[in-house]
Amino acid sequence: MIYGKTPIKFNTNKKYRHLLSNDFELDLRQRFKQESRFKEFVSLTKEGILFISMGYAWDGVSAPLIDIDSCRNLRASIVHDALYQLMRNDQEFETRENKKIADRIFRELCIQDGVKKSTAWIYWAAVSFLGKPGTQPGGRFPNGQSPCKK
Repeated sequence: MIYGKTPIKFNTNKKYRHLLSNDFELDLRQRFKQESRFKEFVSLTKEGILFISMGYAWDGVSAPLIDIDSCRNLRASIVHDALYQLMRNDQEFETRENKKIADRIFRELCIQDGVKKSTAWIYWAAVSFLGKPGTQPGGRFPNGQSPCKK
C-alpha cells in the first residue's frame, strides 16, 4: 500500500489538463535507492518521500484509451509524470529499474484509487512498453524545460 498525506487539489490549465493547487506528498519508502530533484517542483528524498509543489502542471493519463477513470487516476498520473520528469532531468536517476518501479507504482495507485484492475493493467502495459522516451533527456520535454507553470 502506498500512503499519501495530502489530497490532490487541482484546477484546469490551458496547456496541461491539470494544475496542482496544493503541495502534495507521497510516501514511497522501500521503492527507490537514491534521491533526486527537479527545480522547485518535484523532489524525492533519501527517505523515499516524493514532494510535488503547488503549481506543478501535468496532462493526466495520456494513453490513447477512453479516459473513463480520469477522477480515479489523478494521483497515479501526477506521481508517474513527476517520477518520469525526475528521470528525464537526472541522468543518475534515469535507470531501467527506476522506470519499472515508477510504472508499477502507477498501476498500484490506479487500483488503490478505484480504477478497474483490467484498465489499470492496460495503462501499465502502455507506459511499460511505450514510455521510455518520456524518461530520457530530450524526450518529451527537450532541453530540460519544465512543463510547470507558477
